[in-house]
Amino acid sequence: MSGVNRVTLIGRLGKDPESKQTRAGKEFCSFSMATSKKIGEEEKTQWHNVVVWSEHNAKYLVDFAVKGTMVYIEGEIEYRKYTKQDGSDGYATDIIVGQYGGTAQILFDGKGRAGNEPATTRPSARTKTAPPKQADTTYAEDLDDEIPF
Repeated sequence: MSGVNRVTLIGRLGKDPESKQTRAGKEFCSFSMATSKKIGEEEKTQWHNVVVWSEHNAKYLVDFAVKGTMVYIEGEIEYRKYTKQDGSDGYATDIIVGQYGGTAQILFDGKGRAGNEPATTRPSARTKTAPPKQADTTYAEDLDDEIPF
């Protein structure tokens, strides 16, 4: 019998997402994220390390999310062991947003704007400005001034 490894988080980025590449050239990003809850008068904050392997989601977050942006993350928990510089073992818990089956969505930027608005004025390396489109006036000229509604 197999189990389910599913995590859903809503919280704020603790730092700007950092774009990285694997040796094979696949792009991904990582960032820290804070979730909090209020217990009486005290607020308790938990920090999470998030790794986004979906190239599309990673580019989206790097381009539009900044420290303080509120995001919705769906992924899975992954525990890993690593060796510290002093030779001792270290342990880390990551939230992995995989290529398939994971979600990363901007809810509000650090200034309270919704995810469908520009999150930042920071210029993006990926953003290309298209030349302005010329208005198509041929259709407008064909319209009759007497519209029946």
